[in-house]
Amino acid sequence: MSRLIPTCFTIMVFSAFLVGQIIWDKLDIEATPSQEQSQKRNFYLKNLKSIKGRSVDGDLIDLSKTKPPVVILNFWASWCLPCLDEFPSLVALKKKYKKDDEVTIVGINTDTENIKKNIKKIYKKYKLNFPSLLDEDKWSEKFRVHALPVSIIYLGNEVVVSEGSQNFMDKKFLKKVEKAIQESR
Repeated sequence: MSRLIPTCFTIMVFSAFLVGQIIWDKLDIEATPSQEQSQKRNFYLKNLKSIKGRSVDGDLIDLSKTKPPVVILNFWASWCLPCLDEFPSLVALKKKYKKDDEVTIVGINTDTENIKKNIKKIYKKYKLNFPSLLDEDKWSEKFRVHALPVSIIYLGNEVVVSEGSQNFMDKKFLKKVEKAIQESR
């Protein structure tokens, strides 16, 4: 009899777990973002709206006044090879979504020496079709960027921080872009 007690106890615990799982599945509870995720999203949205400055070409960039469904902030430097590796896909993405009311891409250059000369060389070599700000206002610090490349991607209400080189023409990523654009209409 005393040998059966542990076995019976194990069966009862397992049965209770199964019943609890079935009830949980039937409740169809919708997941909500955690407080930490909400704080992170709000942090990035607040900082996005604070970006205002002149691009390397002298054009005014004011992201507080734009509300495209997709915004990509790409932190880069001319000496960063992974940064340069992702430029062809960023250029292709901007060609695909020419309208700034769909996709806005803003580069933030973190070079510290020969800045304008290096940027012009990179723009020419990679035929960059999006503006870049100099990191004079310490955007990299405000966005907590500690390594390059980093892209902060705003997809509607979702914020994704991509560290390392990314292929912006990846089919999965393009589906997310399309979904954000469609939901904004």
